Parts: sequence; structure tokens; C-alpha cells
Amino acid sequence: MRLEPLSDEQIQTFLTQQQSPLWSMIQTMPQLKQLLEPTSEGNPGLLRIPLFVTLAARTYDPAHPFETKADLLGQYIARQLADDVREMDR
Repeated sequence: MRLEPLSDEQIQTFLTQQQSPLWSMIQTMPQLKQLLEPTSEGNPGLLRIPLFVTLAARTYDPAHPFETKADLLGQYIARQLADDVREMDR
């Protein structure tokens, strides 16, 4: 059994359910749209992987868009370590 990359429709549905503006931003920002494209190493686009599209939905901030996997992970970690977010989770 193999996990298949998410389709555009699946990503759009998920982001809409999460009330995330990310799908509309993907459609208008080339650097985000590029994250749907397969890599030269044969990996699916970053945002076609369920874990990363979930992290992106939780993290996306139009004032600080991410362009790479490292950007996304860095922003997610910073958000999780922020005092106000940790306090809300309690």
C-alpha cells in the first residue's frame, strides 16, 4: 500500500474546512503554487503531503509567507513555542 499525494480538490476542501486563506493565496502567489509541484528528486509537492498541508493551515500568516519546507517548519516551531499559543492550549 502506498500513500498517494493529495489532489488539488482534497487540499482545497481541507483548507476551506479549516477556514484557512491559504488556498486562495496558493492560487495568486507563484512561490506557494510551486509548493504543489513535484521536486526534481521525485517527491510530491510539499503541500501535497497531509502533514505539511496541516502544518501550513495552522501556521500560514499572509504577513510572513513561507516559501520552503524549512520556512514552514521554522514558523510552525516558533508559533508552538510562543507563550500565548502555549497558554491557549492549556
